Amino acid sequence: MRYLIKPDTFVSYLVDDFSDIPYTSSGTAYEYCKTNLRSIQNGLCAYTEISLGASSQIDHWDPVIKFIDGFNPHNLFMISSGINLQKRTRKPNILKPDDSKNPPQNLISYNITLNEFYALKTELYEKVKEDIEILGLNEINIVTERKNKIKKWFESVRLLGFRDPDFEDFPTAVEFYKQELLRIDQN
Repeated sequence: MRYLIKPDTFVSYLVDDFSDIPYTSSGTAYEYCKTNLRSIQNGLCAYTEISLGASSQIDHWDPVIKFIDGFNPHNLFMISSGINLQKRTRKPNILKPDDSKNPPQNLISYNITLNEFYALKTELYEKVKEDIEILGLNEINIVTERKNKIKKWFESVRLLGFRDPDFEDFPTAVEFYKQELLRIDQN
């Protein structure tokens, strides 16, 4: 999970034009959110970074806000349908892709051997650990796909000598691999 910045134009449009209407999964506001969130997130699930398919859905990070301020731009993310079904109405504690006070890179790290994210040892450790589970970061199908795609990326690095091949899926995990390759190169 990486830190996402939602453009001011996206935020202001929703705040100015849709803050007083109830949430519905159709209509102008919904389509605007779906299209723009997909673009902002580079076609990846905001939580797991798996490529969004046709069945992706808008998630309300805090499900309660859905009924109070359904198109609150700071509460909306495009995620994979499977992760949305897993999360359902569960509200994460702290791990949120667009939280500038607690960006994901300050709360989580990645084990390149297990291909899993883990909570950093901070005062928020237990909450982040629970959020990793709620948001599906280490869900078995996600871990398997991440492992397989990163293996292909790593092979292109190793065999072809590329240092930054064109690779869009799982950017946070790939960044951890790049850091490890740099560390090995320096030794």
